[in-house]
Amino acid sequence: MSAIAWLQKSCAPLRKKAAYRGQSNDLLGEMKLKRIRWGPVLACGSLAILVSAAILLPPTNSKVISAMALPIFALMLIWLLLSMVGLCVYFYRAWRSVAVVPNKAAYIAWMSIETTFALAGLGGILWFFVITPS
Repeated sequence: MSAIAWLQKSCAPLRKKAAYRGQSNDLLGEMKLKRIRWGPVLACGSLAILVSAAILLPPTNSKVISAMALPIFALMLIWLLLSMVGLCVYFYRAWRSVAVVPNKAAYIAWMSIETTFALAGLGGILWFFVITPS
């Protein structure tokens, strides 16, 4: 018995419950990228990159140049850019959905708070790494 056949057979009781509640019967087809929570994925990916950098890179006072330094820095840059794109897409979709939410005032207030904190975080990062002299 293949894994898919076993999974379909074991999901039969769940299909009956879903049909009873008026939900979709296609439990395997509903596993899509929209259901993935991208916030924890970004946080765990950032943590994995930072831990690997801490383990693989030499100390800062060392004169040795690690062969792993360039790939880790490239991975960190790519991850930072993907995080920024993800945040931009999130805020774009969230602000576009203002027209369809039932409680517009609370939604706009919450999105304003989120946007303010995101911009403040970006400004703090830029201030710390770019504007402040070393």
